Amino acid sequence: MLNYLPLQENVAPGAPIALLPLEQKPGPEKRLRIRCEVVSVKDSRGLRVRGLFDGRLNRNRDCELFLADGVVDRESNESFEVEMKLATLTAYANPKRIRAKILLSVVDANDNPPRFEYDEQSPVREQYLTAIPDSTPIDQTVFKVRATDADSGPYGEIEYSITGDRLAREYFAIDARTGEIKTTKSFESISNGDLPLEVIVLVRDNPENTAGGGSNSQRTMLVVNLLRKGDGLVLTISNTPPEVMREKKAELTKLLQEQTGLAVSVDHITASLRPHAGNGTCCRVHYSDTDVYFHATDPNTNQILSYDSPKLQR
Repeated sequence: MLNYLPLQENVAPGAPIALLPLEQKPGPEKRLRIRCEVVSVKDSRGLRVRGLFDGRLNRNRDCELFLADGVVDRESNESFEVEMKLATLTAYANPKRIRAKILLSVVDANDNPPRFEYDEQSPVREQYLTAIPDSTPIDQTVFKVRATDADSGPYGEIEYSITGDRLAREYFAIDARTGEIKTTKSFESISNGDLPLEVIVLVRDNPENTAGGGSNSQRTMLVVNLLRKGDGLVLTISNTPPEVMREKKAELTKLLQEQTGLAVSVDHITASLRPHAGNGTCCRVHYSDTDVYFHATDPNTNQILSYDSPKLQR
Protein backbone atom coordinates (compact mmCIF):
# COMPACT_ATOMS: atom_id res chain seq x y z
CA MET A 1 0.00 0.00 0.00
CA LEU A 2 1.40 3.40 -1.04
CA ASN A 3 0.13 6.51 0.71
CA TYR A 4 0.75 9.99 -0.77
CA LEU A 5 0.96 12.73 1.81
CA PRO A 6 2.22 16.34 1.99
CA LEU A 7 5.06 17.20 4.36
CA GLN A 8 5.44 20.79 5.49
CA GLU A 9 8.94 22.17 5.19
CA ASN A 10 10.66 23.01 8.49
CA VAL A 11 8.31 20.77 10.48
CA ALA A 12 9.42 20.63 14.13
CA PRO A 13 11.12 17.50 15.53
CA GLY A 14 8.60 15.25 17.24
CA ALA A 15 5.71 16.59 15.19
CA PRO A 16 3.41 13.91 13.69
CA ILE A 17 3.62 13.60 9.92
CA ALA A 18 1.40 10.67 8.95
CA LEU A 19 -1.21 8.50 10.65
CA LEU A 20 -1.70 4.84 9.78
CA PRO A 21 -4.87 3.57 11.50
CA LEU A 22 -4.79 -0.03 12.70
CA GLU A 23 -7.71 -2.38 12.11
CA GLN A 24 -9.08 -4.76 14.77
CA LYS A 25 -6.98 -3.29 17.53
CA PRO A 26 -6.84 -5.46 20.64
CA GLY A 27 -7.93 -3.85 23.87
CA PRO A 28 -5.35 -2.61 26.39
CA GLU A 29 -6.32 -5.43 28.75
CA LYS A 30 -4.50 -7.92 26.52
CA ARG A 31 -1.29 -5.97 27.00
CA LEU A 32 -0.17 -6.86 23.51
CA ARG A 33 3.09 -5.20 22.58
CA ILE A 34 2.85 -3.34 19.28
CA ARG A 35 5.65 -1.34 17.72
CA CYS A 36 5.55 0.93 14.68
CA GLU A 37 8.95 0.79 13.02
CA VAL A 38 10.52 2.70 10.15
CA VAL A 39 12.19 0.10 7.93
CA SER A 40 13.74 2.40 5.33
CA VAL A 41 13.75 5.97 4.07
CA LYS A 42 14.87 7.14 0.61
CA ASP A 43 15.20 10.72 -0.51
CA SER A 44 14.26 12.17 -3.92
CA ARG A 45 17.58 10.96 -5.35
CA GLY A 46 17.01 7.40 -4.18
CA LEU A 47 19.62 7.63 -1.45
CA ARG A 48 18.99 6.06 1.94
CA VAL A 49 18.39 8.43 4.84
CA ARG A 50 18.92 7.34 8.43
CA GLY A 51 17.55 8.81 11.64
CA LEU A 52 15.33 11.48 10.07
CA PHE A 53 11.96 9.76 10.70
CA ASP A 54 10.67 7.30 13.28
CA GLY A 55 7.42 5.56 14.19
CA ARG A 56 5.39 5.30 17.38
CA LEU A 57 2.08 4.02 18.68
CA ASN A 58 -0.11 6.93 19.76
CA ARG A 59 -2.64 6.98 22.57
CA ASN A 60 -5.35 5.73 20.21
CA ARG A 61 -3.10 2.75 19.42
CA ASP A 62 -2.61 3.78 15.80
CA CYS A 63 0.76 4.00 14.05
CA GLU A 64 2.18 7.46 13.69
CA LEU A 65 5.14 8.66 11.64
CA PHE A 66 7.04 11.62 13.08
CA LEU A 67 10.17 13.65 12.48
CA ALA A 68 12.81 12.23 14.79
CA ASP A 69 15.80 14.44 14.16
CA GLY A 70 17.11 16.93 11.62
CA VAL A 71 15.51 19.44 9.28
CA VAL A 72 13.26 18.99 6.25
CA ASP A 73 14.27 21.43 3.52
CA ARG A 74 12.61 21.32 0.11
CA GLU A 75 15.61 22.94 -1.52
CA SER A 76 17.63 19.85 -0.51
CA ASN A 77 15.00 17.14 -1.03
CA GLU A 78 11.61 17.41 -2.70
CA SER A 79 10.26 14.08 -1.45
CA PHE A 80 10.87 11.03 0.75
CA GLU A 81 9.71 7.45 0.43
CA VAL A 82 9.20 5.89 3.85
CA GLU A 83 8.49 2.20 4.49
CA MET A 84 6.91 1.34 7.84
CA LYS A 85 6.35 -2.01 9.52
CA LEU A 86 4.00 -3.14 12.24
CA ALA A 87 5.88 -5.34 14.72
CA THR A 88 3.78 -7.57 16.98
CA LEU A 89 2.89 -11.22 17.54
CA THR A 90 2.19 -12.92 14.21
CA ALA A 91 -1.04 -14.37 15.58
CA TYR A 92 -2.49 -10.89 15.76
CA ALA A 93 -1.25 -9.53 12.45
CA ASN A 94 -1.73 -10.41 8.82
CA PRO A 95 1.81 -10.73 7.33
CA LYS A 96 0.52 -9.30 4.05
CA ARG A 97 -0.74 -6.15 5.73
CA ILE A 98 1.95 -5.22 8.23
CA ARG A 99 3.95 -3.01 5.83
CA ALA A 100 3.06 0.32 4.26
CA LYS A 101 4.89 2.82 2.08
CA ILE A 102 4.40 6.54 2.42
CA LEU A 103 5.48 9.00 -0.27
CA LEU A 104 6.02 12.36 1.38
CA SER A 105 5.99 15.37 -0.93
CA VAL A 106 7.70 18.32 0.77
CA VAL A 107 5.59 21.48 0.66
CA ASP A 108 7.72 24.59 0.33
CA ALA A 109 7.67 27.34 2.95
CA ASN A 110 8.73 30.90 2.26
CA ASP A 111 11.92 30.50 4.25
CA ASN A 112 14.45 31.94 1.80
CA PRO A 113 14.70 35.67 1.08
CA PRO A 114 15.67 36.80 -2.43
CA ARG A 115 19.34 37.60 -2.84
CA PHE A 116 21.05 39.96 -5.26
CA GLU A 117 23.94 38.69 -7.34
CA TYR A 118 27.06 40.85 -7.51
CA ASP A 119 30.30 40.91 -9.45
CA GLU A 120 32.78 39.15 -7.18
CA GLN A 121 35.71 40.84 -8.94
CA SER A 122 34.49 44.35 -8.19
CA PRO A 123 36.12 46.27 -5.30
CA VAL A 124 32.65 47.67 -4.55
CA ARG A 125 30.84 45.24 -2.24
CA GLU A 126 27.13 44.56 -1.80
CA GLN A 127 26.06 47.20 -4.31
CA TYR A 128 26.14 47.94 -8.04
CA LEU A 129 28.15 50.61 -9.80
CA THR A 130 27.78 51.99 -13.32
CA ALA A 131 28.58 55.09 -15.34
CA ILE A 132 26.71 56.39 -18.38
CA PRO A 133 27.28 59.32 -20.75
CA ASP A 134 25.50 62.48 -19.67
CA SER A 135 23.95 62.51 -23.15
CA THR A 136 22.15 59.18 -22.62
CA PRO A 137 18.67 59.44 -24.18
CA ILE A 138 15.35 58.74 -22.51
CA ASP A 139 14.12 55.12 -22.39
CA GLN A 140 17.66 53.76 -22.65
CA THR A 141 18.52 50.61 -20.66
CA VAL A 142 21.52 51.48 -18.50
CA PHE A 143 21.77 48.51 -16.12
CA LYS A 144 20.18 45.24 -15.09
CA VAL A 145 20.07 43.94 -11.53
CA ARG A 146 19.56 40.27 -10.85
CA ALA A 147 18.25 38.46 -7.79
CA THR A 148 17.34 34.83 -7.17
CA ASP A 149 15.17 33.06 -4.63
CA ALA A 150 15.83 29.47 -3.58
CA ASP A 151 12.16 28.76 -2.85
CA SER A 152 9.79 27.23 -5.40
CA GLY A 153 6.41 28.18 -6.83
CA PRO A 154 4.99 31.57 -5.82
CA TYR A 155 7.55 31.81 -3.01
CA GLY A 156 10.31 31.80 -5.61
CA GLU A 157 8.74 34.49 -7.80
CA ILE A 158 10.27 37.95 -7.38
CA GLU A 159 9.40 41.54 -8.23
CA TYR A 160 11.65 44.60 -8.46
CA SER A 161 10.89 48.22 -7.63
CA ILE A 162 12.75 51.49 -7.03
CA THR A 163 12.34 53.15 -3.64
CA GLY A 164 13.97 55.90 -1.64
CA ASP A 165 15.58 58.98 -3.16
CA ARG A 166 13.17 61.17 -5.13
CA LEU A 167 15.84 62.26 -7.59
CA ALA A 168 16.68 58.67 -8.52
CA ARG A 169 13.00 57.80 -9.00
CA GLU A 170 12.62 60.85 -11.20
CA TYR A 171 15.34 59.80 -13.64
CA PHE A 172 15.06 55.99 -13.61
CA ALA A 173 12.44 53.24 -13.79
CA ILE A 174 12.81 49.50 -13.36
CA ASP A 175 11.07 46.61 -15.07
CA ALA A 176 9.36 44.75 -12.21
CA ARG A 177 9.94 41.37 -13.86
CA THR A 178 13.38 41.59 -15.51
CA GLY A 179 15.24 44.08 -13.31
CA GLU A 180 16.21 46.24 -16.30
CA ILE A 181 16.70 49.87 -15.35
CA LYS A 182 15.94 52.57 -17.94
CA THR A 183 16.22 56.33 -18.08
CA THR A 184 13.01 58.34 -17.85
CA LYS A 185 14.46 61.84 -18.17
CA SER A 186 17.45 63.58 -19.76
CA PHE A 187 20.36 64.57 -17.51
CA GLU A 188 20.77 68.16 -18.69
CA SER A 189 19.81 69.66 -15.33
CA ILE A 190 21.97 67.32 -13.21
CA SER A 191 24.89 69.17 -11.60
CA ASN A 192 28.09 67.61 -10.31
CA GLY A 193 26.80 68.23 -6.81
CA ASP A 194 23.93 65.81 -7.46
CA LEU A 195 26.33 63.01 -8.36
CA PRO A 196 26.50 60.16 -7.97
CA LEU A 197 22.84 59.23 -8.25
CA GLU A 198 21.88 56.52 -5.77
CA VAL A 199 19.10 54.23 -6.95
CA ILE A 200 17.66 52.06 -4.18
CA VAL A 201 16.29 48.80 -5.62
CA LEU A 202 13.90 46.60 -3.65
CA VAL A 203 13.29 42.95 -4.56
CA ARG A 204 10.36 41.10 -3.00
CA ASP A 205 9.30 37.46 -3.26
CA ASN A 206 5.74 36.10 -3.35
CA PRO A 207 4.62 39.52 -4.67
CA GLU A 208 0.97 38.59 -5.14
CA ASN A 209 0.87 36.61 -1.87
CA THR A 210 -1.13 33.97 -3.75
CA ALA A 211 0.18 31.19 -1.52
CA GLY A 212 -0.02 33.12 1.73
CA GLY A 213 3.07 33.10 3.91
CA GLY A 214 3.84 36.78 3.35
CA SER A 215 6.86 38.16 1.50
CA ASN A 216 10.58 38.48 2.08
CA SER A 217 12.51 41.42 0.68
CA GLN A 218 16.04 42.72 0.21
CA ARG A 219 17.42 46.13 -0.78
CA THR A 220 20.49 47.13 -2.70
CA MET A 221 21.88 50.29 -4.25
CA LEU A 222 22.84 51.08 -7.82
CA VAL A 223 25.31 53.97 -7.93
CA VAL A 224 25.06 55.87 -11.23
CA ASN A 225 27.72 58.33 -12.34
CA LEU A 226 27.54 60.51 -15.44
CA LEU A 227 30.51 60.44 -17.80
CA ARG A 228 31.58 63.95 -18.79
CA LYS A 229 34.61 65.52 -20.41
CA GLY A 230 37.73 64.85 -18.39
CA ASP A 231 36.37 61.65 -16.83
CA GLY A 232 37.84 59.23 -19.35
CA LEU A 233 41.39 57.86 -19.48
CA VAL A 234 43.34 56.22 -22.28
CA LEU A 235 45.83 53.41 -21.87
CA THR A 236 47.96 52.64 -24.93
CA ILE A 237 49.17 49.06 -25.24
CA SER A 238 51.89 48.52 -27.80
CA ASN A 239 52.35 45.43 -29.96
CA THR A 240 48.88 44.11 -29.15
CA PRO A 241 46.12 44.60 -31.75
CA PRO A 242 42.58 45.55 -30.65
CA GLU A 243 41.04 42.17 -31.49
CA VAL A 244 43.45 40.45 -29.11
CA MET A 245 42.89 43.06 -26.41
CA ARG A 246 39.11 42.69 -26.62
CA GLU A 247 39.46 39.01 -25.74
CA LYS A 248 41.49 40.03 -22.69
CA LYS A 249 39.13 42.80 -21.56
CA ALA A 250 38.06 41.02 -18.36
CA GLU A 251 41.68 40.15 -17.55
CA LEU A 252 42.79 43.75 -18.08
CA THR A 253 39.94 45.11 -15.95
CA LYS A 254 40.82 42.77 -13.10
CA LEU A 255 44.52 43.72 -13.33
CA LEU A 256 43.78 47.46 -13.25
CA GLN A 257 41.47 47.04 -10.26
CA GLU A 258 44.01 44.99 -8.34
CA GLN A 259 46.81 47.47 -8.99
CA THR A 260 44.80 50.62 -8.24
CA GLY A 261 42.17 49.48 -5.73
CA LEU A 262 39.65 51.38 -7.83
CA ALA A 263 36.51 50.25 -9.65
CA VAL A 264 37.54 50.21 -13.29
CA SER A 265 35.23 49.95 -16.29
CA VAL A 266 36.52 49.65 -19.85
CA ASP A 267 34.37 51.76 -22.18
CA HIS A 268 36.00 51.30 -25.58
CA ILE A 269 38.85 49.41 -27.25
CA THR A 270 40.19 50.56 -30.60
CA ALA A 271 43.29 50.75 -32.75
CA SER A 272 45.80 53.26 -31.43
CA LEU A 273 45.80 56.82 -32.75
CA ARG A 274 49.11 58.70 -32.81
CA PRO A 275 50.28 62.01 -34.29
CA HIS A 276 52.03 61.86 -37.64
CA ALA A 277 55.77 61.75 -37.28
CA GLY A 278 57.48 65.03 -38.13
CA ASN A 279 54.58 67.52 -38.27
CA GLY A 280 52.62 66.36 -35.21
CA THR A 281 49.26 66.55 -36.95
CA CYS A 282 46.51 64.09 -35.98
CA CYS A 283 46.35 61.26 -36.53
CA ARG A 284 47.73 58.02 -37.82
CA VAL A 285 46.09 54.68 -37.00
CA HIS A 286 48.40 51.98 -35.67
CA TYR A 287 46.53 48.71 -36.05
CA SER A 288 49.20 46.73 -34.22
CA ASP A 289 48.68 48.80 -31.06
CA THR A 290 45.58 49.37 -28.92
CA ASP A 291 44.03 52.34 -27.13
CA VAL A 292 41.90 51.30 -24.16
CA TYR A 293 39.43 53.97 -23.03
CA PHE A 294 38.28 53.49 -19.45
CA HIS A 295 37.11 55.30 -16.34
CA ALA A 296 37.86 54.69 -12.67
CA THR A 297 35.64 55.16 -9.64
CA ASP A 298 36.76 55.59 -6.05
CA PRO A 299 34.97 52.81 -4.09
CA ASN A 300 35.07 54.93 -0.92
CA THR A 301 33.21 57.91 -2.40
CA ASN A 302 31.53 56.26 -5.43
CA GLN A 303 32.72 59.18 -7.54
CA ILE A 304 34.49 59.04 -10.90
CA LEU A 305 38.08 60.24 -10.79
CA SER A 306 39.32 62.79 -13.31
CA TYR A 307 42.50 62.16 -15.28
CA ASP A 308 44.52 64.45 -12.99
CA SER A 309 43.39 62.81 -9.74
CA PRO A 310 46.33 62.00 -7.40
CA LYS A 311 44.93 58.47 -7.02
CA LEU A 312 45.51 57.92 -10.75
CA GLN A 313 49.00 59.40 -10.72
CA ARG A 314 50.41 56.81 -8.35
